Amino acid sequence: MAGRLMQHLREKSKEHPHLNLLLSQWNFDEELIPKALQNVAAIFPHYSRHDASHSRQILINIERILGDTLETLTTTDTWLLLESAYWHDIGMVITSKDITDDMQSFEFKQYVTDIASQNGHELQLFAKKFSSFDVQNCFSAADTPHQAVDLYRQLLAGWYRVRHPKRAAEIVGDPWLKAGIASPRNELVPMRLFRLIGQICRSHGSSFDSIVESLPHCETGMATEDCHPRFVACLLRLGDLFDLDDNRFCPVMLRIAGEIPPSSQAHIDKHAAIRHFRLDPDRVEITAECPNYESYEATDLWFRWIEDELRCQMTHWKDIVPNRQFGLLPTLGKLEVNLTPPHEVLDPGQRPRFGVDPQKTIELLQGAGLYRDSLQSLRELLQNAVDATLIRIWLTHGENSDSTDKSIDWQDPISPAVRELFSRYPIEVNLFKTNEAEGGRVTWQLDIRDRGIGISKQDLKFMKSVGASSKNPDRKAIISKMPKWMCPSGAFGIGLQSAFLISHEIQFETKSLFTGDALKIKMTSPIGPQRGLIYLQSSTHLPGRESGTLLSIAINTEAIPKRYSMNFEDNVTSYILSDFDPILMSDLPCEPARMVDEILRFSALSPINLIIKFGEQLLNTNKTSTEEPPRYFSLETGVMLIDPKFIINRQFRTWLAFRGQKIEKWHAEIPFVLFQADILAELAPDTLTVNRNEVKDSAYEHIYKILIETITSYLCNIDLQNLSDVEKHAASAFLFWHDKISARPELVETWRNMTLNEVGSTINEICNLDNFKFYLREMNSNVNDMEPPEGGLVIDTTEISSPRYKLLFRLWNEQKGNIQIEFTPEWKGATLIFSKQALPPIGTNYLRSVLLDAIKQRMRGVGGRRALPVWDEFSKLAANIEKLDWCHSLSDVHPFHEHFVLPFFFDKNQKKVTTDGLDELCAWTFKYSCSHNVTEEEIKSLYGSFIKLIDETVMDGIPEWKTMRT
Repeated sequence: MAGRLMQHLREKSKEHPHLNLLLSQWNFDEELIPKALQNVAAIFPHYSRHDASHSRQILINIERILGDTLETLTTTDTWLLLESAYWHDIGMVITSKDITDDMQSFEFKQYVTDIASQNGHELQLFAKKFSSFDVQNCFSAADTPHQAVDLYRQLLAGWYRVRHPKRAAEIVGDPWLKAGIASPRNELVPMRLFRLIGQICRSHGSSFDSIVESLPHCETGMATEDCHPRFVACLLRLGDLFDLDDNRFCPVMLRIAGEIPPSSQAHIDKHAAIRHFRLDPDRVEITAECPNYESYEATDLWFRWIEDELRCQMTHWKDIVPNRQFGLLPTLGKLEVNLTPPHEVLDPGQRPRFGVDPQKTIELLQGAGLYRDSLQSLRELLQNAVDATLIRIWLTHGENSDSTDKSIDWQDPISPAVRELFSRYPIEVNLFKTNEAEGGRVTWQLDIRDRGIGISKQDLKFMKSVGASSKNPDRKAIISKMPKWMCPSGAFGIGLQSAFLISHEIQFETKSLFTGDALKIKMTSPIGPQRGLIYLQSSTHLPGRESGTLLSIAINTEAIPKRYSMNFEDNVTSYILSDFDPILMSDLPCEPARMVDEILRFSALSPINLIIKFGEQLLNTNKTSTEEPPRYFSLETGVMLIDPKFIINRQFRTWLAFRGQKIEKWHAEIPFVLFQADILAELAPDTLTVNRNEVKDSAYEHIYKILIETITSYLCNIDLQNLSDVEKHAASAFLFWHDKISARPELVETWRNMTLNEVGSTINEICNLDNFKFYLREMNSNVNDMEPPEGGLVIDTTEISSPRYKLLFRLWNEQKGNIQIEFTPEWKGATLIFSKQALPPIGTNYLRSVLLDAIKQRMRGVGGRRALPVWDEFSKLAANIEKLDWCHSLSDVHPFHEHFVLPFFFDKNQKKVTTDGLDELCAWTFKYSCSHNVTEEEIKSLYGSFIKLIDETVMDGIPEWKTMRT
């Protein structure tokens, strides 16, 4: 029990009637506060004790530090110490109203979003689901309701942990209103002293410098006494830090907490690791023996905090201590943390871990083929200018700005009002030659001038490190309030580094919108001659200029390059090359022309207009609504469609961009629609590879899904009268293909009227017949030389895998018709036989052919097994199609048909066809069977019959088969 300080208060309070008021207040609080602190465990059961036992231990630690000098404390200082020790963690008492209010706040939502983006965070998966704040889905990352409660509680604990010192100060000011604590507040004890307690409580979570700045050294106390808030705050911080003995965690509370998160377990092990602890007025010594790396790091970090705190207080002791009678702080002795065998460390205080040398990182970024070529780095510089401009527009004209225009719909990026507003902030790009060719070289300068938010000194602190700009809290706070489609694209933090691919230095003239800083900045390449030095100076001629940035880089190129490369889209480069006269011209600006072509490609979808000047020539890139193709924006998906068209008989290629930058490697085809799309609401790190050239594998399915949703939304919002019949057929087919037909019920049956050939046969017409034949023709065949036999159509072999033919196969299959692929006498190639009569999907002759192809290893795909569509006789062998992805089907005309795995293994190494593993195949088929009434014995019997059918009928007399089966 911290008896000395309490006894000292009782004795000193007798010296003056007003001092006795402090004792009376303390007598109330000593009973009230511990009752309130019992509720800390509601949100923090996995934390160490923050109840009255913790408060008492803090006071005991202070008594140990002060020793006999404790007797020189004034009554008010003693009262402040006692009250602060008990009140300092009251901010961890969380009311239901606190949680309700905070969860609705922007800051809490940003907190959850930040956790969701932190790879390796123990709550990342939970936060990703919770960030939607959708009651039905926000707990979907948990496996059980109990786990959901635990994870939710941990999420709240993380939020309130860093805020509890500030909350404590607020509660001390009005304990009844804030937390229901009936601690007296009246005119008997000045409210000023309670505010001091609040400041002291708040300071236990602040930096040491803030204590010196915010808390007075000396203050009038009660009666004739003085008090010393800074001294009390420093003692509270030390007493709190030294509560580290091995009884800090409550075993009962840990049982209540359930599964302990890894971060809490590290602290449990940290406290349990204490082996030697000395704390007295003369000396501090602590030794810990840690069982694992996690507790070792946590303990070492705690010891470093103790060292830093003692060092800071010793340095400023004369500005802290009330008088010299208190002497000095204890001497810092050995603070030793060890890791128990067999664990070892390489560097004291740190667990062994891989790292990347910063210099090598820069070299990798600049020289490892991150971009298709060095000029792609230009789009990073342009994107920075666009991002800065978008933020400026939002701050100047957005919903919370003073100049908000109520007519602007900020949820619609293609509205005329938004487009007009954006046109007021063009970006000027100027590429010009600074000297004539000399020594086979010539220098060009690129200037990019924007009217964005500019760069402040604070911004520069984040810019100077690769990837750190995304951590700028001020920038993140602004962006989080912007419409998603308008948020900046830059998120990888390598934009500026990429500029060093084409120049050794970058220069800025800039003025910050926030601070008014007018700066000149020169940044040099980390692997250049100046090794990444940054030169910074205040600018004297920019104060009157509006905010924005002028970026300048010099590009030194060959006057006449010995070789060059260009894209088919490089119109400016093509023009320069075609107009070159080696007799009259001393240089060929091939590289600058390619730069202009890259800039023009960027400008095509940029939300901000670019005014581009190349030498003396002004390139007009201003976009008008009459010149642009039709656009549609879906607020739900954040995708903008450009010139969407519904088609039947062309390649269904999509041209994809991410926030105005084209994604070069996107190979998805969406049947029955042709369009361009700009993804405006996704996060770049979640969606793109670092060079922005490809969609990440992990994001591919999501991007495909939101494209489908956007096209469906577009179809729901257009007048079908504006579509031709062919377009309606294609639109209906698109909806049917993706199970979205309910979005436009009037299109339900329309796809059936889709034509399959030039003659005019439709899917519906064919499906109304009892029999029909398609004769397959190789692509290189001459159609005029191949007349169809009577009663059928000739089609290219590639057509059978096209979407419209798959729709035909699907409808025919749903109507219980049968499709057989076979060789027929009247046709030299394969024939598709459509019949309402029972037929096996593959005829004997064709089956023999594909098995021979498998032997000769001409079938596509990998692996030693193949699959076949089932027919009545072998229908019970059908297996779950999701498990057959690895097994190539021998028929392209049965995509909606159940399949079974052949019992034959085509051994490419031994050049044999075996039935090895038949028992295992039967067990596998039984496990993933589509039939609910089949036994494993039936499966074995059916496979035996199939093997007999192949060996004795289908492949009988085929030498290759006989050779490979023996």
